[in-house]
Amino acid sequence: MSKPESCYYNTYLNKMFSNSSEYNSDYIPQEYFFKIMRNHEFTIKRSGSVPYRPMDSSLDSCKTKCDDLNLNKIYESLIALNIFKYPALNEKMSKINLKIINAMKKELGDKFESSISFWTNNIQDNKISYSSLQRQLAYPNDELPEFVNRYETIKYIIGLPIYVNGKTIINKSPNVGFQFDYILSNSKLIDGVGFVTNNASLFLHERDYFFNAFGRRLRGYRVNSKNKTKTLYYGIYPFETPELKASDLSIPWVNQRDNCYIEMNGSLYNRSVAELKIPLVCGISGSTNLAFSPIFAYSVNLSEDELRHYILLIWSIFSNDTGHSLQEVLTSAKLISIYYSEIMENESESFKKLQSFLPKETIQNLSRVTKKIRPLGNTIKRVKNERWYEIREKIYAFNKVDPNHRFYDTLGPKNDQKRRNLSSTEKSRRSEIEDFFNHYEEVKNDNIDSKFGKYDDFLSHLSIDSVLDESNIQLLNIVARDCQQ
Repeated sequence: MSKPESCYYNTYLNKMFSNSSEYNSDYIPQEYFFKIMRNHEFTIKRSGSVPYRPMDSSLDSCKTKCDDLNLNKIYESLIALNIFKYPALNEKMSKINLKIINAMKKELGDKFESSISFWTNNIQDNKISYSSLQRQLAYPNDELPEFVNRYETIKYIIGLPIYVNGKTIINKSPNVGFQFDYILSNSKLIDGVGFVTNNASLFLHERDYFFNAFGRRLRGYRVNSKNKTKTLYYGIYPFETPELKASDLSIPWVNQRDNCYIEMNGSLYNRSVAELKIPLVCGISGSTNLAFSPIFAYSVNLSEDELRHYILLIWSIFSNDTGHSLQEVLTSAKLISIYYSEIMENESESFKKLQSFLPKETIQNLSRVTKKIRPLGNTIKRVKNERWYEIREKIYAFNKVDPNHRFYDTLGPKNDQKRRNLSSTEKSRRSEIEDFFNHYEEVKNDNIDSKFGKYDDFLSHLSIDSVLDESNIQLLNIVARDCQQ
């Protein structure tokens, strides 16, 4: 019989609602309680140093939907959904998307219109994948005359100029979901054009090697099933709750979390999230790798603030689409930062061409943005500096006889295996890759402050206090309504 999930959060909140003497003696401010949730700190401390760890029967008897893991899921889901309610945030994110799209336009030249056209023609309401888009509401558009066709309407929606009655019209409030979907369609090579420029094609080769050699190993075994279950509920919370339901006009979308099978003990990352009750949805995000691809392929320089908001956008959309937790996105961003930071410093001739066009400023800023993020877990294990540098050599090594061959081979969906079926050689490779990425900060930068699961190290740099306040109130209401014993 499996051990029941813990119910610390639910126990504490229920004592708060009941105004019990035990709650009063162990009181902590609500703001601090939610900070504990966001940072996955189970030991809830009072004003002194004594931890608050309720030890009564309610620990293993709360409703399944209200245990610590599921309350973390719903809290994340609420934050992700509420982000899109605030115009200032949407304006920032849409400007970043448009910056990326304009860089694509410059690089693709005449092929850009073909790319937009192909993508527009393949947006089908009955095949909706990205729930945040709500594509069925796109056309016709009330802001445009009736004679404006679907193609021009979609261009208008993503913030590109269109010409109506001899005048140039530009949407002042572009739809960030549509913009992001177009960016991904190019990155996934499904826009009819893909990465056709020489630089982009070269980057594509490195991007795919990075994910298939390292991303898959660090994520562990994952199977994407053919389950086509659809939902009308945003987020990664597996239960239906009114606060996360889409509007009445919405068309159901594919439930991404139901399509992912992740081996719980298949990697250091998966074991770490289980220990901290961080949601494991679809594992370390490969889609985040796709979202960053046009930035690197088309040499887009982004500031620290722009990168933070772009990561926020990536997570918000993927969470709303039931696909990823914040940690899955943050870990992916950290791995990307490490990999390309090291490429920029590598003196091998094999990387010279990549170094000539990769956006140096963006890579440096991404390193700063993710500095406090530990990607795989808060392990007490230490790695000797000498061994770490030996692993780094292998990660970036090319075969002198065959320049296309690297030390670590690539994996695909068909040749990845569960951990128990891995050879001793493969287990050793995965362990050393984990050591390289997870101990990067302490070895390379002498930084021992990076933490796994501490969301506020990322969120605190964003102006989202109103988002968090609204999410806190919603969670309190949900617990009061649905979690009372």
